[in-house]
Amino acid sequence: MKTKYLSILLFLLVINGCSKDETPPIVPPPPPPPDYRNITLAVEDISYTEAWINIKTDSINFPASIILLKNTNEEKFVLINSDTTVYVDSLQPNVNYTFQAVLTGDTIKSDTVKAKTLQPTSHNFTWTTWEFGTHSSSVLYDVAIIDENNIWAVGEIYMNDSLGNPDPHAYNAVHWDGSQWELKKISVLYNGNLITPPLYGIYTFSANDIWFSSGVPVHGDGINWTQYHLFDMGILNQDDGSLLKMWGNSSDDIYFVGNKGTIAHYENGVWTKIESGTEMDLTDIYGDSEGNLYAAGLIPGGLNGVVVKGDQSGNWSVMIEGDNIDSTELFDKLYGSLVTIWVDEHNTIYTGGNLLYQYKNEQWDYVRSLPENFINGNPGNYYRGYLGSMRGNSSNDLIIAGQSNTLKHFNGVDWAQLGLPYDSNSDIRWSKVEIIGNMAVSVGAKGIHSFIMILNR
Repeated sequence: MKTKYLSILLFLLVINGCSKDETPPIVPPPPPPPDYRNITLAVEDISYTEAWINIKTDSINFPASIILLKNTNEEKFVLINSDTTVYVDSLQPNVNYTFQAVLTGDTIKSDTVKAKTLQPTSHNFTWTTWEFGTHSSSVLYDVAIIDENNIWAVGEIYMNDSLGNPDPHAYNAVHWDGSQWELKKISVLYNGNLITPPLYGIYTFSANDIWFSSGVPVHGDGINWTQYHLFDMGILNQDDGSLLKMWGNSSDDIYFVGNKGTIAHYENGVWTKIESGTEMDLTDIYGDSEGNLYAAGLIPGGLNGVVVKGDQSGNWSVMIEGDNIDSTELFDKLYGSLVTIWVDEHNTIYTGGNLLYQYKNEQWDYVRSLPENFINGNPGNYYRGYLGSMRGNSSNDLIIAGQSNTLKHFNGVDWAQLGLPYDSNSDIRWSKVEIIGNMAVSVGAKGIHSFIMILNR
């Protein structure tokens, strides 16, 4: 009997030992692979109501939907590459913002970055006006500020002679020395004779480096002047138009634009003619920070305008043409004439005539902040102030000038009339405005007299 019990006990011990040996060990699951996906943000630039946010991604498939959080608001973007700068508008001036990017439908998000929008500039300008001309119709076409004590304006000013009789030979310039204006007759040698032509444009690099346009370029030091008659020199031919306005980086690299789409370039002593791609009259030119040039023009008396662009390689082409039919949705054409052009520090292009437009983020739109330009959510059919000129220090310090005494300043948030009140029946017609720092000068005509306003902030 004992032998039987011992056999059973031995059997159970063997079975139990085998069960322990065959039980697999408990192994913890492997850790998940590291998530190398990443989003980083940087504020490239910020203005009064706008920001430019750079978004970089790593190991994210494209296209990728991103939600950009700006304080409590959200804005969606679709990224198509790993390095993208997005444009954000409708911000409030002088406000602290926190930005963060989140991958839609995922947990991947960037760190937060902070930035504060800027304060608007001041509309508070004091102003003084002057009138010149005693007979006929006097007008000033252009102005250049060298400094507060050295300002030139050009045009046609008809005065009486020393006997009180009408002098048929107009003064073509007026100079400000900080305390008074002096009428000037800028004379040039042409075919052996001294002539005093009307001057349509001026551009200055210093007190002794001044360019005029009399239909052809004129260069001088403030006292002595040399005319470059490009038609007689064979640079331009009789099918080309007279030159009106200019823009350049130096006297060794300056461009002139004019009627019939004519463009001439002076570089290191050599003049060349440039094909603009249009036969419309080009009335203004400006350059951006990347080396591109833009000129605006129109068909005289019509509602057709054009913007032409010259790139860094020197190639010129039509950027957009105007039409007398308003294309408000596609913006394949701009309604009305285009007379003036300007580029801000973000390389946003502004152009205007009947209406004021901007080219931002590779698309055209109306400048919707200008009340007369965009009424009750719809573009105005015709801006009563018809813009003749536009210049600024920055996107928040811009002045437009035109007919009916239109002289308006944009401070980054809103517009304000400067100087005399706006009047749709006013006989003040501003041809050109210039602003440098806290000084602005506008020139044109008031009735039959030439008219100047100096504004100081």
